[in-house]
Amino acid sequence: MINLKDKTILLEQSKIIYETCIDIMANNFSVKDAEKALARISFLGTLAWSIHPGKFYDPRLERWALNIGKSIWETASKDESTELRKVSSRKVVHVATETYEVGGHTRFLLNIIKEDINSAHFIILTSQYEKDMPNWLRTEVSKSGGEVISLANKTRVEKVASLQSILTSYADKVFYHIHPNDSIPIAALAATPRPQVITINHADHVFWLGSVLSDIVACYRVLSLDSVMVKRGAQRAMLLPIPLSFPPFEWKSKNIARKELGIKDDDLLILTVASSNKFIPSGQYNYYLTIKQVLDKNPNVFVKVIGLSVNDDLRKHGFEINDRVELLGHITNPKLYYEAADIYLDSMPLSSYTSLLEAMYFGCFPVLPFSPVGALNVENEPSLKGLVKHPATEAQQIQFMQEAIDDLNFRKEIATKGNALIQDNYIGEGWKKYLLEIYKESFAKIDLFPKLEITTGESAIFTQDDEDAILLANSSGSSIDKLFTWLNVYLEIYTIFDLFKLLYLLRRNLNVISLTLPLSQVMRLVKTKLLSIR
Repeated sequence: MINLKDKTILLEQSKIIYETCIDIMANNFSVKDAEKALARISFLGTLAWSIHPGKFYDPRLERWALNIGKSIWETASKDESTELRKVSSRKVVHVATETYEVGGHTRFLLNIIKEDINSAHFIILTSQYEKDMPNWLRTEVSKSGGEVISLANKTRVEKVASLQSILTSYADKVFYHIHPNDSIPIAALAATPRPQVITINHADHVFWLGSVLSDIVACYRVLSLDSVMVKRGAQRAMLLPIPLSFPPFEWKSKNIARKELGIKDDDLLILTVASSNKFIPSGQYNYYLTIKQVLDKNPNVFVKVIGLSVNDDLRKHGFEINDRVELLGHITNPKLYYEAADIYLDSMPLSSYTSLLEAMYFGCFPVLPFSPVGALNVENEPSLKGLVKHPATEAQQIQFMQEAIDDLNFRKEIATKGNALIQDNYIGEGWKKYLLEIYKESFAKIDLFPKLEITTGESAIFTQDDEDAILLANSSGSSIDKLFTWLNVYLEIYTIFDLFKLLYLLRRNLNVISLTLPLSQVMRLVKTKLLSIR
């Protein structure tokens, strides 16, 4: 468990590292060398994303990106190579850094395409080749009448010019599904006239680029609507819940699903679905010990966990695997387990919110983590409001589960109401009402070059809940280790003089909080940089 003193040092260390890097980069920032300037913005965005510098956005970076984009827009010739296919329907352009086989980020993009059948959808990839994207996503784009265009083989300046051409000449609606450090789409916003850009807030707990310049920030969760305005300087925020989409299937009754999994009539199944990093104990949260207490009291209760495998050593967390706990690893389609489960227990300390929604769709009784930090509170979301709340303590959470275990009618009542909330807000027409509202509100074109006022007050209001959520989500590696990792990746953005100056300032500034730079890492980085300029 991280104590208050350690937490203060960790956060202060991240702030010092980030601001020292900003000082070095700002002194050498030039629109004339747009290629290197865009790389520097990406480096700073990457660093801030990975270490969290005590703020959620930095308007200095967005202003630099905007000025570079303005210079490119005024000097670059129109890029005919990125002309979009001609279609008669509305052209919706989705700009993405990369797409993945696994994860909610890409599934969100996919489900927008599947639900909006009245549009032709185009995906513009800034850093990924088309051959490397999931086949199922490419197929869905093609079915809509659109196409995929990759900018991966272009320089950064060429990418900005190409994207500006697409935004101003072809797009009717634009969604950004971008990584927190992607400077290319941000610079492209300098082009006018263009449609309003809707940026998907899929990384609510970390720093990201683009919140100030986006015309609308679409938030998965109600809780984010206020925070994105206050803590990220957004112009406007609207709710766009996670859309759930399932291939056609036949429902299996709970009894049939349980029989297929070998669950006896008198037994009760608790299910959790989450990636393994979301279970790592922290402070008062230990999923394994909570489950152990429930199992010890209820000999007819069994637990299945999708996302943890038998290779995960849980003994170090105080938990011994037995024949009533099954770790299933990764399962592409967990439908059968959702159908068979009686209770869905969300992962702790980090929630797996999409899995919770899917479980409720299949009729599971939902149990939320106890006493979450504010950024992880979901009880007021459309799926849960008025249905269940976060217990205040672990004891209350266990008692709530016990009530569900003991009372079949209570379980069924909550599960039925939960399914109705999912249908009304996350499936088909229920979800589409949110999308149509965003389409309605984003009708106007942006005709004037954006004005970005930079306030020196601080670019974020940082609370105790934010600090706790960040420490929960970023438990791997120190800020110093991550700094050296990214300096090695972005060797081209600084001179050897810049490097020595940066190392000197870091040594001086970190000394204030009694921290030093590891000499071995310093020497390796200097050697790597010298070899790169031979």
